[in-house]
Amino acid sequence: MKLSKKVLSLVLCISLITIPLFAAKAERAARQVEYLTRGGYGIKTDSGVYLSWRLLGTEPINQTFDIYRNNTIIAEDLDATNYTDTLGQAGDTYKVVSHGGEGLENDEFTALGNDYFDIILDKPETSATDDYTYEFNDAAMGDVDNDGEFEFIIKWDPTNRQDNSIKGYTGNVLIDCYKQDGTKLWRVDLGKNIRAGSRYTQIIVYDFDGDGKAEMALRTAPGSKDGNGNYVSAAAKPIQIDGKGAYEDLI
Repeated sequence: MKLSKKVLSLVLCISLITIPLFAAKAERAARQVEYLTRGGYGIKTDSGVYLSWRLLGTEPINQTFDIYRNNTIIAEDLDATNYTDTLGQAGDTYKVVSHGGEGLENDEFTALGNDYFDIILDKPETSATDDYTYEFNDAAMGDVDNDGEFEFIIKWDPTNRQDNSIKGYTGNVLIDCYKQDGTKLWRVDLGKNIRAGSRYTQIIVYDFDGDGKAEMALRTAPGSKDGNGNYVSAAAKPIQIDGKGAYEDLI
C-alpha cells in the first residue's frame, strides 16, 4: 500500500519531533547525587573486627574492594561491602579501596571497641528564673559542609513544651549541628514566637540547591536567630517581639 504525500509528510514530522523529545527525557534522567566518602566503620566483636562500608551510587554494582589494616593489605578483590577481620583488634586502622585503583579511597578509620561511639552534646543552660530545663528531642542527618560525611542535626526541647491543644508559655526551641567527632558547628534559636511541642517544629535536611551542602528547612518567626546569632528577618527586632512598636514600621 502506498502512502499519500500528506501521510508521508506527517510521519516524517512525528519522527523529527520524537528524536529531540527522547533526548530531552534522557537529559532529565541524570541524577543529582551527594558527594559521600566510603563511610567505613570497624567494630570489635567476638569474631574479630567487623568492617562495613558504602558502595557509592556512581559505582558499578559489581565493584570489588581491597582492604588494608595498618597499611598492610589483608583482603583483595572482595565482592562485598562488609568483611570480618579475624585478626583485627580495637584501635587498628583500616582503609577500604576500590579494586583497580580508581581513586575512590576512604580516609583511614579506627576500629571501635564498642558498637557505638559517644558524642558529647552541649546541653543548653537555663537561667535561675527559668522554670524548665532542656531535653534531647529529635534528630536529622545531612552533609552540611561538603566533606562527604553526615552531620547530626538535633533539636532541644524545653521541659515545659505543650501540645498545640493547650495554651500557655513554653521555652525556646534550640537546634544544634554536630560533626561525627562531636564538634558543634552551630546553634539555631527559634525564639519566643515558636512554641515548643511535638507538632510545632519539623526539620527537613537536604541539599535543596545542589551546591553539595545540605540546608535545613523549618518554620521560623520574628525572634528566630540563625547559627551566627543573627535575627532571620527585620521583623525579628526585639522591640517588636516584646510587643512594642508597630509591625508596619519594620517592613
